[in-house]
Amino acid sequence: INDVLGRESRRGLRKLIKIELTKTDKLENRILCLCDYRFFLMTISKNNKPSKVDSVFHFFDLKKIDTLSSSQLTIQTTDNKEYKLHSFESSSISDSNDYENGNDSLITNVDEILYHYCSNLFDVYPSVTLKDVIEIVNIQPEKRFARIYKDINEAKLLRKKLNLCDSFSKAYTVCCDYSSVCFYQEVVWDANVIYGKNSLTEFSLNDFDYVNLK
Repeated sequence: INDVLGRESRRGLRKLIKIELTKTDKLENRILCLCDYRFFLMTISKNNKPSKVDSVFHFFDLKKIDTLSSSQLTIQTTDNKEYKLHSFESSSISDSNDYENGNDSLITNVDEILYHYCSNLFDVYPSVTLKDVIEIVNIQPEKRFARIYKDINEAKLLRKKLNLCDSFSKAYTVCCDYSSVCFYQEVVWDANVIYGKNSLTEFSLNDFDYVNLK
């Protein structure tokens, strides 16, 4: 995976999943790698190694998340491409009945994917909700998200208590990555140092117009 995606993939979540092919309804194995802000779907060669990137899209490219069980996840992007993912590990598969019976300790590939996505999103934009970013969100049963939001909210409280402001630089990095614009280290320095010292909670990209003048 490192050979295909580079070093940044080391920080990401890697999962062996099955993807449903639209035209044939056939399931094929894929490797899903979620780096900081992008999804990568990779095909697998005959010797069970990732061979190439089949699809890639940004976290902001999601239009719909639909999952009626913790073994299946449907993702639709803003260009209307749909990806139907299935949990690879059958022993980990659980459905809504498991949660209704109080068994909420089961974690599958799908739940881990959702957790990783939400954790990264809220780490950069702590005040947003999932529906602020994605047009259609259907996650059943809702209890599946209880643990995710619990962990994320605890992280938010810790960040607030420590007065951390690195979300400024992370937000700038994400915007540059999504818009394919030049990244300037000077902006990151300003966000981490000046904004933190002055306890600022908002910033505008217009604040950094001076960088383009250099």
